[in-house]
Amino acid sequence: MHGRQVNLVVGDDGYEPERAIDETLKTIEQQKVFSQFGWVGTPTANAVLPVVNEMDVPLIGIFTGAMSLRLFQRNRLAIKTGLAAMLEANPNAVVMSAPARRWRRSSGKRVRQA
Repeated sequence: MHGRQVNLVVGDDGYEPERAIDETLKTIEQQKVFSQFGWVGTPTANAVLPVVNEMDVPLIGIFTGAMSLRLFQRNRLAIKTGLAAMLEANPNAVVMSAPARRWRRSSGKRVRQA
């Protein structure tokens, strides 16, 4: 990519924002990555935004439905479209269904059955 060899460096943040920051700093400072790719989850991506913004490192491929992460900003690209955007583009594209829930009364209260 632009004369550079691309190597995939993998880290595990355990879906924990503090670990995400640690892993991000490690890859940028120690492993000298020029981009972050493939983030999963809103809490971890939100946690690392100040880091990647300050260090001017692109964050590409954020898998999130959060509108705050999908709005265009320099050095950031989300890959998952949120439900609102999908429905706006094609109202027939998404069919949502919820599992059937059965309720019974127990001592005058509604209780969900499995």
